[in-house]
Amino acid sequence: MGHVHLAYLAQPTRGGWPTYTAHLAEGMRQTGHTVHLWRITRRAEKRTRPFRHLTYRNTTLDRLAEIARLQPLHITAAAPSQADQVAELLAAGASITVHDPTELRGEMPAALRAARRPVVVIRRTVALHVHRLDVRAAFVAHPYATMSRPAPARTRHAVSLARLDWDKHTDAIAAANERLPARLRVELHGAENRLFTHHRLTADHPGWRDYYRGPMPTADLWAGAALAASAHWAVDMSTIDGDGGGTQYTHLEALDGGARLLLNAGWFGTPHDDPLLREVAAVAEPGELAAVLAEHPPPASLQTSAALLARHAAHRQAAALLAVHHDKHEGGTTP
Repeated sequence: MGHVHLAYLAQPTRGGWPTYTAHLAEGMRQTGHTVHLWRITRRAEKRTRPFRHLTYRNTTLDRLAEIARLQPLHITAAAPSQADQVAELLAAGASITVHDPTELRGEMPAALRAARRPVVVIRRTVALHVHRLDVRAAFVAHPYATMSRPAPARTRHAVSLARLDWDKHTDAIAAANERLPARLRVELHGAENRLFTHHRLTADHPGWRDYYRGPMPTADLWAGAALAASAHWAVDMSTIDGDGGGTQYTHLEALDGGARLLLNAGWFGTPHDDPLLREVAAVAEPGELAAVLAEHPPPASLQTSAALLARHAAHRQAAALLAVHHDKHEGGTTP
């Protein structure tokens, strides 16, 4: 159907930003588009480099701006430190996704005002923050391409798929694990923020590494879903200041794997809580988490999981994002 260009203007190789980029590329491919993934460097290169299960090429900012004037170019993620690059690409005609309020720092608000198209947000709560900048926002749920490989046997009791960090509240899981026998503890899978693990986990929960299994592989887009498919519970204690209520990739991976999802009650309480996500279990503190994990989980609701995954189907959300890029988004924009 045509060529689509995606620009990843950030450094992290793990977490939601590269995961979003990879699933969006999958969705674009499913809609029949040829996808080109770019990162910005001082000089253009012909060689390709690995990015999750994809490849990308390095190019210059001037070259990307030229592409944005001629073909659809979408910035999938950008750190506030890249605000000058964002402003130039948006002025050239690119569109952009903002994932959560932490990205709206520094010079980024001023950069977004250069946008000629609505800013895409992946949760409705984020639209409120963009609206306050007097910038148009369009909600397009983050795309998710479901796992197609055979599911393994459920040999694990509980897993966590999120990185080990302050906003992931991994310390609550560590505290719950201390109250549980070894067979019922949550296995931790994710990259470490070493400041967090040293100052919080090692300081307060010195045995936490007994159930830490290392970072998730970056080359396998469905590693989280496959891990969830091997467990009865998938635990995610994340909260984001000024955000929440909707799904994250760790939620969708858990649902895709058929695990029973267990969330932080603090994730809810926004103006835009998802009624379907509200049907999963939620706990407020480590004692409550341990109490729930001590019980064998009820079967995951296949109907709820299917409905949430269908809402995030990669091809649908990729098409919706392209509609925003061409300013034909049926869902409307704010302000």
